[in-house]
Amino acid sequence: MKTFPSRSDVFAAECRLAHSTLVAREHLLQVRSAIRARLTQPSTLFMAASLGYMFGARLARRNKPRSRQDAASARKPFMGLVYTLLIRFGLQRLAQAWASHRLADAPTATVAAKP
Repeated sequence: MKTFPSRSDVFAAECRLAHSTLVAREHLLQVRSAIRARLTQPSTLFMAASLGYMFGARLARRNKPRSRQDAASARKPFMGLVYTLLIRFGLQRLAQAWASHRLADAPTATVAAKP
């Protein structure tokens, strides 16, 4: 015969769930602040510029005939700059969206008025 859990067992399980939810939110806030701090470092800007240049160079050469390689090589710096800016602004928008999403999900504390 299966017995139902007592009220104290249910309350303890709910407390553990609430605690684990708070701990998970704290960890996500730490990750968000670490990502934000990392995005503002010059090394990250250099990495975004390098990735943008590599993607731009790769995409500028893609699907081009071999006889027109000079035109593709002239577009490499421009395409690299475009992709660098796209990556950088994309990372910034991602950080902003993450921050606004986390603030919208934050629990609101309601304080009961004392008579």
